[in-house]
Amino acid sequence: MTFEPITSPSTQDAAELLARLGGVLVDGGAIDRRSLDRARRVATETGTRLDQVLTQLGLISDRGLAEALAQLIAAPVLGAADYPEAPLFPDRLKAKFLRRVRALPIAATEERATLAMADPLDVFTRNAVAAALGRPVAVAVAVPIELEAAFDRLYAEAADIADAEEILDETVPTGCARDTATTVCCTRWSRRRHGCKRRSFHASRSWRGSILPNGGCRRTAASS
Repeated sequence: MTFEPITSPSTQDAAELLARLGGVLVDGGAIDRRSLDRARRVATETGTRLDQVLTQLGLISDRGLAEALAQLIAAPVLGAADYPEAPLFPDRLKAKFLRRVRALPIAATEERATLAMADPLDVFTRNAVAAALGRPVAVAVAVPIELEAAFDRLYAEAADIADAEEILDETVPTGCARDTATTVCCTRWSRRRHGCKRRSFHASRSWRGSILPNGGCRRTAASS
């Protein structure tokens, strides 16, 4: 697929485009006027964007919404085959940031980069990526489930590390330090005091714990 550059809308333009979304969906037969009025009421009452309400209420599919947004900004809708085989710009764009903003670079030339976006009206993200890459950004609209599949494939290792850190944050209490590789048991006294849970480790390594000045746990590895 060839990606043509589009003019990045300002925040005001994005708001105007979003206001036009309902009309595009009704004119295209994606939803009826009654459903649109219902979604607008919910959006007003909850302070949620209309496009998000439409999918949350099940009034339109993610792909249907993507196609409508693409029509609004004259951008292409991506398919699963349009994502790259390897991450682009991993030294400049962190996987955690990209996943949080639901955007992924999918193509690049010396003149510009192409960014797959689940929310192509997100002006901040588009400008932030352009600044980080030092080149203009063309936008392509991503279907959320396909974007997530691309993230899982391209950044599997980063996802594993993030999952491990989340587990550690849930398991290790405040006051317990941990190394960057894994969790290590505290001393018996400090475990009782701070509620640390003993975890199993590879049999080739032995571990010891020492108490920090504040009574917390310091994890150190001893050679087997």
